[in-house]
Amino acid sequence: MDRVAFIRNAPELFSTSGQDARAKAGCLHDSMEFNISALEGSCGKCLPGWTLFNSSCYFFSYLESATVKKNWTDSRADCVGRGADLVVIDSQEEQKFASNSINKMKTSTSVWENGFWTGLTDTEAEGAWVWINNVTEVEQRYWMDDEPNNHWGGEDCGVIIYSPSNPWKTRYDGQCHTPLHWICETTSR
Repeated sequence: MDRVAFIRNAPELFSTSGQDARAKAGCLHDSMEFNISALEGSCGKCLPGWTLFNSSCYFFSYLESATVKKNWTDSRADCVGRGADLVVIDSQEEQKFASNSINKMKTSTSVWENGFWTGLTDTEAEGAWVWINNVTEVEQRYWMDDEPNNHWGGEDCGVIIYSPSNPWKTRYDGQCHTPLHWICETTSR
């Protein structure tokens, strides 16, 4: 912030100098004001193709390609390659945002095939669901009825879908090798 104050006051520093120096300082001041405004205006923004919600940016892979799907590990690697990670849903507002966002992103009539990978997993210990930021999942209310169930075995990765019958119960446990779309999350710039 000290540099910003210095730049904003730069013309005053040259008040004892000649007219030429004051003119140059004025131009420098105007140029820096423009740059400061541009930088301040870019705060809270997301890269093209990302969606801003609260203070995070979200990438829905479906919007880039409706046909490309990946397993959980490759989805996470894609997010990391974009400077992000798989989404960690840690509030009711974020749960609603994610669910509503994927509502229009359907590629199949099968509910299960319209899922999106999240950063939730129980690979360390069956039934002990943990987000990739090492926060233990405690919100059972967001799981679909009878989920997580490890029904087919190896269902160790968290999936979110849109559920028209209950928009709050949108999570299920999927087999990590299944190709699905994914959601990345990073902080806004």
